[in-house]
Amino acid sequence: GEAVTGEQAIDWLYVAPVKLSQHFDDPATGGSSVTLRYTLPNNSQLYAATDVNFQNIYPLVLPSPASLPSADFCGAGSTVSMSSFTDPPTGLGYNKLLVSGASLAAGASCSFDVVFNLLAGTPPGTYLNTTDPVYATLNGKTSVGAPASDELTILGAPTLEKSFPDSPVQPGETVVLTFSLSHDATA
Repeated sequence: GEAVTGEQAIDWLYVAPVKLSQHFDDPATGGSSVTLRYTLPNNSQLYAATDVNFQNIYPLVLPSPASLPSADFCGAGSTVSMSSFTDPPTGLGYNKLLVSGASLAAGASCSFDVVFNLLAGTPPGTYLNTTDPVYATLNGKTSVGAPASDELTILGAPTLEKSFPDSPVQPGETVVLTFSLSHDATA
């Protein structure tokens, strides 16, 4: 055979006992609410996981959350906070969720919800949401788990229009009122 050389390939392989998953209760429409559920299982049967933390920068389509879990939602000292920032090159504003201080007993898990009220007129489409990796300490060692992803599907809302085709009319005349309900292919 002949020798072949090429570019070095690099990828991440996450082997961590603390996994992170997320799931939207979609599809949704502009003007409705959508819930994003996060689940943190500790798959180690030997060690508790402490200082579990991760962050999630939300896609532009998601406004600031309407509700967050209360303190100690995932063990004593666990907190969730929100911040907003502007990306200087684009000038676009983003919302970032930060979960910190969570703890999980060996073999335990916790789930929590973040609720968003979508703005009316939110464009229909499919929007990918991906967290950063999840970090935890087990038996004194830092563990890094893979990011979690889910797609949010937003459907187009139907529209309702009304019209008076015989306008104007005189007092006492019959009036016709027409309603038209329509939707695009995404509704």
